[in-house]
Amino acid sequence: MSLIGRNLLSLYLMHLPLVYVSFAYWPNIDPWLMILINVCCLSMVVMLFAEMLRRLHLGVLIGEKGYSL
Repeated sequence: MSLIGRNLLSLYLMHLPLVYVSFAYWPNIDPWLMILINVCCLSMVVMLFAEMLRRLHLGVLIGEKGYSL
């Protein structure tokens, strides 16, 4: 739960593009399989991407750091 909580903003920001891609490339698959792909697999992709951005100190891209001039 803490991993999801830490990446909640990233999940919110990045879920729509990935859901669009999954519906564009797999339009006629079983709905339960689509839910499994979107909830489990693509959520993991988003969390891994968010962790990578965080470790590269690019948290501003996922809304974690303020802009400093």
